[in-house]
Amino acid sequence: SIGKRVRESYGVEFIVDASVTQAIIERCREVESGARNIENILNRTVLPQLSAGILGRLADGVPISHVRVGTDAEGGFTYDLG
Repeated sequence: SIGKRVRESYGVEFIVDASVTQAIIERCREVESGARNIENILNRTVLPQLSAGILGRLADGVPISHVRVGTDAEGGFTYDLG
């Protein structure tokens, strides 16, 4: 899982807001591919954005204590790297 990878690779807490699950469900309803779209959402949206944020912080020498994935008002994903 993404959370397991983050915890093992960076030793930080990984938190996913309940709104993220709902946003993924809604996106699967929009596209007729249904549940198999979950993997696409995670691999093509969440992982690249999350990786870019983590790598950017590491490159800047900014420590990370936790990773929190949430959603904004439009249903897009947000990443709090504290």
